[in-house]
Amino acid sequence: EEAAADDALVVSMKHDSTWDKFGTRLRDMPFLRNFFENPYFGKLFGETEIGKCLREMKRIDPAFRLAEFHDTIEHVVAPKLVQAFLEGDDDLMKLQCGDAAYATVHGVFQERVKQKVDLDTSILLPPRAVELKGARSKGEEEAPCFVWTFKTQQINCLRDKKGNVVEGAIDDIREVFYAIAVVKHPEPDRQGLEFPWQVEELAIVGSNSVW
Repeated sequence: EEAAADDALVVSMKHDSTWDKFGTRLRDMPFLRNFFENPYFGKLFGETEIGKCLREMKRIDPAFRLAEFHDTIEHVVAPKLVQAFLEGDDDLMKLQCGDAAYATVHGVFQERVKQKVDLDTSILLPPRAVELKGARSKGEEEAPCFVWTFKTQQINCLRDKKGNVVEGAIDDIREVFYAIAVVKHPEPDRQGLEFPWQVEELAIVGSNSVW
């Protein structure tokens, strides 16, 4: 787990993309920041805690299966979150995020509106390399929190409202690394939910040029 945290930290030190200005970063998310930047913290909430929290989930929900959880993150949660984040879909984020995460994401969306810019919404390759990296127990009365990481391929390009490129380039292809912390949604039957998980934290860890 320490090695994984170190790798993520190397990536997170790149600050040369449009997402650094108009995205949620590790510094905005306290639990994820500590998880990736503090080796001891990452180890504490690593494999041993994952096992404990998976057992807690089975106790809370006997039908819970890790394989199904992984598939849901890869094929539903991650792609819908990334698309909503790039498009500035405030309504979906409000439904799917906890209060703290939504406040941060909403602030990012408002800054884009203020600056009259839009991120490129193209997702060239869907979320992949999806991994359960850590977990945190919240006690017997609450469902545990799980940390997932994944990467996508996107275009590092910022446009004004007329569609003109103001930063980056249409051929600046990046591998973008994300981290999310999710818990079982407290209102799984709430109208409009895209998935039964609530996002506690969401951060772009960093990006690497593809070519």
